[in-house]
Amino acid sequence: MGRGPNRYYVEIHPEALRGFVELVDHPWVRGVAEAVLGPDYQIVEVGFDVPGPGAMNQPWHRDFPMPPETRDEHRLTSLAFNVPLVDTEPNMGPFEIALGTQWDRGEDFEHGMFRTGRCTDATRSVRCAGFRSWATSRPARR
Repeated sequence: MGRGPNRYYVEIHPEALRGFVELVDHPWVRGVAEAVLGPDYQIVEVGFDVPGPGAMNQPWHRDFPMPPETRDEHRLTSLAFNVPLVDTEPNMGPFEIALGTQWDRGEDFEHGMFRTGRCTDATRSVRCAGFRSWATSRPARR
């Protein structure tokens, strides 16, 4: 599914990213990952959402379908850390989260990831403004 005009998603090998070890070994990143996932977590992907001038908000989505452990046991098995690589302005569709929606079963989501139709009032009521800090963390589903 497209991410909208002037917005791109890029995945690279971690060893190709200068500063990768410093980023993933940062006390905040390590602390959040261990607190949520336990000491044996693994990093499985490095990807970048790159909004250019005029980019629009992305469709409300999860990063991948809900794993059975989350659906059946209410246990998170993954996190996505979002580290902006460019200054983000409101007209670029900044990162937003909708608190608590990581527990939505999503059985009616397209491909298990994309909510069909419009957001509900309940979703809007938990939506937070865009984050501009150096990093944010969320379960890997919005």
